[in-house]
Amino acid sequence: PADTYCLQVNASDVFGNYDDMSVCIGLEVTSEAQFTIHLDAGWNMVSIPVIPADASVDAIFGDNITQPVYKYDAGYKPVTTLEPKKGYWVLANSAVDISISGTVPSDLGVTVVSGWNMIGPVSSGVQVDSFTDVTLPVYGYAAGYNPVTTLEQTKGYWVLASAETTLTV
Repeated sequence: PADTYCLQVNASDVFGNYDDMSVCIGLEVTSEAQFTIHLDAGWNMVSIPVIPADASVDAIFGDNITQPVYKYDAGYKPVTTLEPKKGYWVLANSAVDISISGTVPSDLGVTVVSGWNMIGPVSSGVQVDSFTDVTLPVYGYAAGYNPVTTLEQTKGYWVLASAETTLTV
């Protein structure tokens, strides 16, 4: 949403002529960022920390992966577009670095449901011990599942929630 900023100007010249005027403008600040998603050959659990201009799987990964890409929503579901704050399974044909840029989301909350959820952070250094209604550990994936204490941008994570809650990522 745009914030409105107003500037009040009071001016006079050497002859004593005086004028005041006010000008207001709407200003929306967006934050652009660029990241690198590293994919190992095989399965990877990833996320996107930005809203790209084109969020399609084709635009993001091209022919570096074998489709489909999967999200988890009470079971694996194929997707054609990616969203920030969600985690995804991606099958890479070989090790590759994917560059992604876009707007950083202003809302850092992700709603998780009771049970398992795949999420991805948009902030750096998210501490999992700050989560409420989540059973620790939170798991990342790198050639197997690994418990983590801090979430990294571009990675995906398994979170076991005991109730529906909103996590700040």
